[in-house]
Amino acid sequence: MSGEFTQCDSHPVYEGLFYWGKTHKGNQWWATKDLWKNRGVSTPTEVHEKQREAREHNLTKTDSEPRVLEDGKKVGCVDQQSMQVSWRPTQGDFHPKYPNYRYWGKRSNGDQRWFTLEAFNKISEQRKASKKTPEYRAAAAMSRALRRLSINYKFKLTEEHFDELVDIYLDCFTLNEAAVGAGMYGRGFNGRSRYAFNVDHIQPLINKSLCGLHAPWNVQIMEAGENMSKSNKIFEEYEKALAELPS
Repeated sequence: MSGEFTQCDSHPVYEGLFYWGKTHKGNQWWATKDLWKNRGVSTPTEVHEKQREAREHNLTKTDSEPRVLEDGKKVGCVDQQSMQVSWRPTQGDFHPKYPNYRYWGKRSNGDQRWFTLEAFNKISEQRKASKKTPEYRAAAAMSRALRRLSINYKFKLTEEHFDELVDIYLDCFTLNEAAVGAGMYGRGFNGRSRYAFNVDHIQPLINKSLCGLHAPWNVQIMEAGENMSKSNKIFEEYEKALAELPS
């Protein structure tokens, strides 16, 4: 069939057929709506209904409401391109033209993201709640350890090793919570640590001669005071031996 079509377009001749896309050979692929059902996505009928509602919204909306997309995979969603502003907003700022929208942040491509006030508050509450979970705290602690690296860190953990590393951090948080119950929180370590236990890197992440890996086989749970005194001195003998080698 000649012509340009977008996904879900009805076949101009055969009723009940809709355009899916092109095959690897460049041929058009037409199918019944069962294909969309089997793949768990909106059927052409549902897409066409969304398109109708989007067109109706754009025709009847007020100036204080943004337009929505009438075509494509994001049909019915707010047209973010029409909401971009020339100045640099900060998170929580209200849109100057659409007062019910607040600025969230930037996408990976640099485009601004604006959410309705209801959606903004909902996402903010979800993020606050997630930050209180041990899983988030463990991930944040690992991220801080990675940021301490002063070299080009190219080592990547497998999913199995990543889960193992998270479990170690979770065990450490569990021990610290028990320490809080025993009255050990923030005490007994000359004020240098507010935790009873730390996750220690056996081979330090930053060292003059060597740089350890942020991996499950290179970490251990250690009493905070001992960990603070250990510092990066574990390789003093190694460095001394290196210095004695002939140049």
